[in-house]
Amino acid sequence: MGYNVNTDLILGNSLMLYVNNEPIAFAKTLDLTVTGAEIDTTNKMSGRFKASIGGMLSYTISSDFLYTPASGDTSYNTLLGIMLAGQSLNFVVGTTTDSTAFSMTKGLYSGTANITSLSLKAEDNQIVTCSISLQGSGELVQVTT
Repeated sequence: MGYNVNTDLILGNSLMLYVNNEPIAFAKTLDLTVTGAEIDTTNKMSGRFKASIGGMLSYTISSDFLYTPASGDTSYNTLLGIMLAGQSLNFVVGTTTDSTAFSMTKGLYSGTANITSLSLKAEDNQIVTCSISLQGSGELVQVTT
């Protein structure tokens, strides 16, 4: 089976993190990591090799973005408000083809997460940058539509 490089691959600038249906403002990176724990089943019948079965799954999401004081955007201040309130947030990792409004055209993965870290970095003569780390809570859903 062949593939079409123009339709079967996704450019990194098209994949965005949406929090409560709004994209992270001025995002530069996105990283979704799914991790599986293992349950040790090694016993006297295992011989010299460890044995295990799959255990619980977990996932984390991180993103680097530029700071903006603009209201109405999913910015550092909006995310800090969510974190200080101790609230979970709903997210979608999805694609966009609109280079101005950044409306989601297709969701790929969705779930609920908690902000575990949020940082603000200001270097001399540079644009202020931010980073967010999220820990998934519950199931990571692969969107099929």
